[in-house]
Amino acid sequence: MVRFALGTARDSEPRDKGVLYDRLRTDILQGRFRPNERLVEIDLAKIYEVSRTPVREALQRLSESGLVSRIRSGYIVREHSDAEILEIYEVRAALEGFAARLAASRATDQELHEIRATHDDYLRWIAEESREPQIAHNDLFHDLVIKAARNQRLADLIIANQNFSFVHRMSLFNDDDDIRISIEGHQELVDALTDRDEQAAEQAAINGVMSGLGRIMRARLA
Repeated sequence: MVRFALGTARDSEPRDKGVLYDRLRTDILQGRFRPNERLVEIDLAKIYEVSRTPVREALQRLSESGLVSRIRSGYIVREHSDAEILEIYEVRAALEGFAARLAASRATDQELHEIRATHDDYLRWIAEESREPQIAHNDLFHDLVIKAARNQRLADLIIANQNFSFVHRMSLFNDDDDIRISIEGHQELVDALTDRDEQAAEQAAINGVMSGLGRIMRARLA
């Protein structure tokens, strides 16, 4: 995923208005702006060092994609109901499970090495207190598996579904037990991919997604 980066100067405002859309979308997906938080045009223009026009257009596109909701005074980051979250994660489990199945048979040896190395690297600095690196690792790990599936249409569907699972990302790493469960799930998937076991890889990916759903639902009840 593209990481957050501020614009350099108002007079160098990107001609491609999609750039601001991508920046704002990424920041929402990564939790910089939280559910139900107001998105004020003038404030966003200052943050990204652009004029209000591209901000307005980006917010309109985000509204169309379901990431933000329009209210009388502007826009807010959209929050989803429990029923919506369940549907989102069921779709995610199906898509990412199939991607893992394909990756088990299609990944090159180099891609499998990179997936395992990414997992091993994470284990070496798991003591890091900040949750942000953990989320970044999770993104990279799954991005590599999806890439190894070699199906761009499937990858596009997975990316589109990420538009709706963003709000709960921070709750996936609330404590050490949550992190341990995530690590174990990744290890299970790495082992299945290394063994070229399509069924085991698919099931490991599905289990990981549904485990995340359980943690999210428990966090919402807390």
